[in-house]
Amino acid sequence: MSKKELTSDSKSTPKWLKTIQLNSWEAELLISALVLYTLFQIPDYLDEFSHTTFQRGSEFIRVFNFLEMGIKLLQIGYALHISVRGVWVASVGFSYVFPKGINQENLKFKGKFKKELEKKSSLVKNVLRLEELSSMIYGLSFTLFGSFIGMCSLTVSYTHLRAHETRHD
Repeated sequence: MSKKELTSDSKSTPKWLKTIQLNSWEAELLISALVLYTLFQIPDYLDEFSHTTFQRGSEFIRVFNFLEMGIKLLQIGYALHISVRGVWVASVGFSYVFPKGINQENLKFKGKFKKELEKKSSLVKNVLRLEELSSMIYGLSFTLFGSFIGMCSLTVSYTHLRAHETRHD
């Protein structure tokens, strides 16, 4: 395979990476829907497991409570991602149906509605903005969850360490 075949533009971005970037929304949407469904199932199992396995007031109960809060963050992130991606899919459909944009003269809006509509950018620009926004939400959900769980585990570890130090004094 020649170097020219591997790159798609002057910035040396491999073609395979461009293809993945263009088609990642399908997997992204499927994964989000499956993860969101799973995330709504997990808290009940975690709650039942933690209360039947550990004593009330146990440090492990706190860990499970932190995990449940992290799952709530993911639920919000994935629900937001699916909503924005749904608007993106609708915008892609509009840009296909109206490749030259919407003819604003046919809408016959007047006054402030017409001015507001004239300020709006093209459908293609909106599709690109929504693409970026939904991808950022998708990645940010994972990042926030990981950061939250990391901070919580440090807090629980520190509390556990302090409890042992106090016990030995």
